[in-house]
Amino acid sequence: MGIFQKSKDNDDMEADNMAQNNSTQINATDDSNRDSRWQKKSSSGSSSLAAEEQAPRDNQLGNKISSFNYGIEEAVALMRKLPDVDTDVVITVVRKTLESANVRVNEIISDAEKKEGNINKRTNTLTSEIEELQKKITLRNKEISILTKDLQETTKVKKLLQQGEREMKANNSAKPVEQTDNSAEANNAPV
Repeated sequence: MGIFQKSKDNDDMEADNMAQNNSTQINATDDSNRDSRWQKKSSSGSSSLAAEEQAPRDNQLGNKISSFNYGIEEAVALMRKLPDVDTDVVITVVRKTLESANVRVNEIISDAEKKEGNINKRTNTLTSEIEELQKKITLRNKEISILTKDLQETTKVKKLLQQGEREMKANNSAKPVEQTDNSAEANNAPV
């Protein structure tokens, strides 16, 4: 495992592809520069072109490499591949290697700072959303508590009323029906 103790095959393949593409671009540039120097040297016959041509060649290579997009994502992928030994030595070697390939470490650091800013912004947004949701959950829990208490009281009163009704019906069915004088007269009255 690497320094970050994380293995990603896609990152590995992506970094390898980028390195191969970069190497191909540099080789193609070297070939075209060699051809153009040969043509200039043959046509002028001058051997002093080597010093004059070295500056444009370095500049052209520098432009090719610096246009190669190497940011924090690629640096993280690279660091994952490296052994987890003496971190200071590993960082020094990586830094020197990147600088030798005209990859500016300060640009990677700047890219890392942008990424950190974006991550912090997203984290803060998610934290705010969670806080709002937690407030809503707290309100809902309070509402549930109130409703549960109301339900318990309602159920208790309902059961008491039902029990009272049953007792009243039981008492009414246990008493014999008494006929009053008015009810007897009503039965004998002519229709």
